[in-house]
Amino acid sequence: MTTTMTQWILRGNIVIAAMILLQYVLWIDAPSLFRTMLTVTSVAILGYHSGLFLLPQTSRFFQIAIGTMSFLAALSILLSGVYWFFSLSKVFVSLALVFLGSIVLFLPKTKQAAKAIRRGDLLPMHSLPTLLVLLGDGILFLKLFEKRLGDTIISPWTFVGPKFFFTFFCVTTLLLFLLQQKKVHIALKGLMTVVHFVLFLSVALILYKHGFGFDPFIHQASEQWILSHGTITPKVPYYIGQYMLVLVGFFTTGLPLAMLDHLIVPLGTALSLPLMLSYVMKKKDAIPFFSIALVPLLPLSFFIVTTPHHLAILLSALTSTWIWHEFDTAKNIQDRSRIIGVLLVGATCVVHAFVGIPLAIIYLGSLLFQQKKKKTLFLIYAPVLIATLPIIFLFSLGPNTTLLNPLVSLSVFTDLFTQPHWYIGIDPNMFWKLLYGYKRLIIPGIIFCMTIELYQTRKQSMRALFFAVTAVSLFVCSFLIATTIWPPDLISYERGNYAKRLLELILALGIPALCACWQRFEIKQYTRPIIQLTVALCFSILLLISWYFTYPTRDPVSLYTGYAVRDADIATVHFIQDRQGENTNYIVLTNQVIGAAALGEFGFETYHTMQDGSEQYFYSIPTGAPLYQYFRKMVYEEPKRQWMEEAMNYAGVDTAYFVHTNTWAPAATIRDAAKKEANAWFDIGNGQLWIYEYTRE
Repeated sequence: MTTTMTQWILRGNIVIAAMILLQYVLWIDAPSLFRTMLTVTSVAILGYHSGLFLLPQTSRFFQIAIGTMSFLAALSILLSGVYWFFSLSKVFVSLALVFLGSIVLFLPKTKQAAKAIRRGDLLPMHSLPTLLVLLGDGILFLKLFEKRLGDTIISPWTFVGPKFFFTFFCVTTLLLFLLQQKKVHIALKGLMTVVHFVLFLSVALILYKHGFGFDPFIHQASEQWILSHGTITPKVPYYIGQYMLVLVGFFTTGLPLAMLDHLIVPLGTALSLPLMLSYVMKKKDAIPFFSIALVPLLPLSFFIVTTPHHLAILLSALTSTWIWHEFDTAKNIQDRSRIIGVLLVGATCVVHAFVGIPLAIIYLGSLLFQQKKKKTLFLIYAPVLIATLPIIFLFSLGPNTTLLNPLVSLSVFTDLFTQPHWYIGIDPNMFWKLLYGYKRLIIPGIIFCMTIELYQTRKQSMRALFFAVTAVSLFVCSFLIATTIWPPDLISYERGNYAKRLLELILALGIPALCACWQRFEIKQYTRPIIQLTVALCFSILLLISWYFTYPTRDPVSLYTGYAVRDADIATVHFIQDRQGENTNYIVLTNQVIGAAALGEFGFETYHTMQDGSEQYFYSIPTGAPLYQYFRKMVYEEPKRQWMEEAMNYAGVDTAYFVHTNTWAPAATIRDAAKKEANAWFDIGNGQLWIYEYTRE
């Protein structure tokens, strides 16, 4: 038997073993840690064998990393299709894993010699500082876990002090200094960079006990409903991709569904983005980990919490990085390697179509421009990219969508670039003025760096022109959506959200250009230790500032008004449910935080048919629907019984609750006024919330 045949059989047996392990963890009742370890091992094996086919001339490490990303993207696409035509169950997940594993088994794997990557020296003099970096990050993780709260959290930074930030500064300085040393082992550089990325993106994940934001609760409730019922109606062609990944993770690992949902974007970004950038940006025998570590100078706020939009933005950043690579290697790249870009785009489409559709146009355009170097092609590409999303957006919103004159509604777009309303600046001192002055320069500065990089490479290929035209086209598209389309049932202050998401997409697509710009700086810098230390100190300060602004802030300039779900909020929704017992014929008028707590605890189990025939959740949710408008009357006008009776008539119920919280000013005034006309009222959490009960008389 030939050596090639022996290797093929051995690899085939390993793939079969990985599939057997995945089936094993799907159907056994074992500790989650054990199942998680087997799942990660099995997926890595299947990913590696996918990488053997997709990237035959690449080192084993990158075959595992990029192959695993591609395998998970394919799994998301496949299960989304299964769900769309059927439903989701453990059996379908099992069949999907066997199907994909079988494809991996029969893929031709022509292992070729990959050019060795310089690994550096693994010496004690380098291992000790590396250990200090990892130890410092570990201390910061520990401090965050110690501060993990189920109480009122507006900004995570209000629970850590100067010592915490100073420790981060020292650890980051040492990290950046080590990443500039050629003799440090490449594996240690990669490990330190990834761990620091995890720290950078997981503050909210760790500190907020019940989760951060409102949208994640809606998507977790959807995932829980699909888990219980197999499907959720009406089926819509978006969000499915994320739901499938989370549910596969639940079936295979047994970890809590909410935990998996929380982890997928922050942890997924920290692992996948540095690895993809490492592969694409490596030059000859070196990987620019120093440049990759500077990517968070762009505040990565869209990667700190999991929603389908944020997952789609992550996939877009990975796709953009791959496009960057394809332009670099257009003459030598194999057709099979382009499957990676196709899978990433396909996964983005099933996760969030409003991001996936323009990304598909961008990727197809990049393939076209790699083959035909004709600038006239932009006369077709740019208008298609600009017009497609607004047209789809317009038709998907229905006949009640209002078309506006862009000159009349120009302020909706310009407001996206103004300071938030919670930036009050009550006589801040010079430190805070300088800090927020720098903040205003971060995004313009990042865009400037991206532009400089594209300008420097304008003569090398069509890549620079392609990315520039793409960014301008998306900017125009964002302008059109903000100024000409008003979706029905949308609160006025949320009108710019869709346009803002496109602006986030532009920044995500520019990440490889930003990394390449830092790489150009890294190549040109001096090798003297004193210069390297000075560079590390300067960039550490800037990274600390960007980290601060990645999360909500509460300081003399910024009084952020968002709140997270608290223990008292959870207690409130259960108090009301226990008071009603088996009866679900009631409504609750409250803010979105309490609504999020209800979604997290009860899911979508209770809906009421309203007077106008619409189906609405029994807790008021800020979607612009009339039920939430009654809550707004209670807090913004006067907490009158009249509004509660009108809400009961509208919902067709005999009992209604108004829940008011001490975080909503003027708390005491609303509290005392609501007591006068309510049938009963209750204090929860020693004055954290007040529940007012209204029944028909």
